[in-house]
Amino acid sequence: MNKRIALNGLLILVSTLVSLLAAELVLRALPVSKGRLDYLAYRKESLGPGGYLRENFAGHVEDGFGGTVLWINNSQGFRNGKEFAIPPPENTFRILSMGDSFTAGYRLGQDQTFSFLVERLLTDKHRSRNIEVMISAIEDPLTGLYYLTSHGIDYSPHLVVLGITLGNDLAQIYSNMGQVYDLRADPPFVMRRNDLATREAWVAKLEAQTLPSDCLTPRVSRDKRSNPAWSDIYPWMPQKEKWRLATLLSQVRGRFLHEAPQTVVSNWEEYVAPRLFDGNGLGIFLKRPPEEVRIAYEQLFQTLSAFSRFSKSRDLPLLVVIFPQRFQVQDRDWHKTVEVYGLREECFDRGLPNREIVQFCRKNGIDCLDPTPPMRATHEGSRKSLYLPNNDMHWNARGHEALAEVLAPAVERFVTP
Repeated sequence: MNKRIALNGLLILVSTLVSLLAAELVLRALPVSKGRLDYLAYRKESLGPGGYLRENFAGHVEDGFGGTVLWINNSQGFRNGKEFAIPPPENTFRILSMGDSFTAGYRLGQDQTFSFLVERLLTDKHRSRNIEVMISAIEDPLTGLYYLTSHGIDYSPHLVVLGITLGNDLAQIYSNMGQVYDLRADPPFVMRRNDLATREAWVAKLEAQTLPSDCLTPRVSRDKRSNPAWSDIYPWMPQKEKWRLATLLSQVRGRFLHEAPQTVVSNWEEYVAPRLFDGNGLGIFLKRPPEEVRIAYEQLFQTLSAFSRFSKSRDLPLLVVIFPQRFQVQDRDWHKTVEVYGLREECFDRGLPNREIVQFCRKNGIDCLDPTPPMRATHEGSRKSLYLPNNDMHWNARGHEALAEVLAPAVERFVTP
């Protein structure tokens, strides 16, 4: 009896191994996905006619879930499949949608970006008019102002939608102001300085600044690197393994767990002494921020004022849209962020940047939309994440849909004044 049990067990083991080997051979025979990182859709040089996107790019890029999506830029460098005439055809309402990778549609299919969705929603309601939304990647608002005055205005848009990503946009303005660009009181309101040597030294100084120590819980690093380790924070991240079957199983596991609470990745993988100007944006949420953060806010407001002056000089409406961090929209992600970075919650105010920006816009007659509350409501109603997995700060397709539902009515006010 024992020999029979052992023999059956051996047969099951051999059968399992043979099945796994057969599956591996089949997977190896299949073509490997040709998805690429979407930075390949960007220009290596300076700003082009459509912004920072490469002209005539078409290809499949990674989607954040182990698959690929189609990315197309037209010959002008906009993320659009169609070309845009200069000037716009009659009966056309043209919208220039400018922003960083959120606006460009990081890891999203061509028809999933909020700009495309807004165009479709408005077209459905105004079938007698030709609605065009041009998607321009400009990184930060200061660079966006330079692009608008030097390239974007040539396309004669009827409305500019400017996205502001809470966190890295303020850091980028802070690192660019006075080093790459100078604001002016008179047209063209911004000039390129391009003092790269000074900027590199300035950025290095910024990178060395950390959150106030009294806003962090005491933590000890296991070694010279930051603690906790990457694998401790992101155990569900799909990995590329030597064996194709292992890679597939890792991707399936990643898809299954992507709804788990997640924080935002640190650009420096620094979780013991979080940076003041990291991509996670934690520094701008401090209730009592250091002087560097106060200056970053002031420089953002100076940039928005210059935007407003230029827009008014051209009789061009401007709509500012706030892009919230994932831990503002999803409470469970905030709790994970507090845990991962070792934060003292009493030091932070998740709504502070939004209030500051909205208040400034109201005082200065600038149209501003904060979609955070309705996006929170969408998330709480569905319990589905609006952000990409693997601790990414960007919206997934649901997030873009949630923004488009709020943005479309705000834009429609300009289509039918």
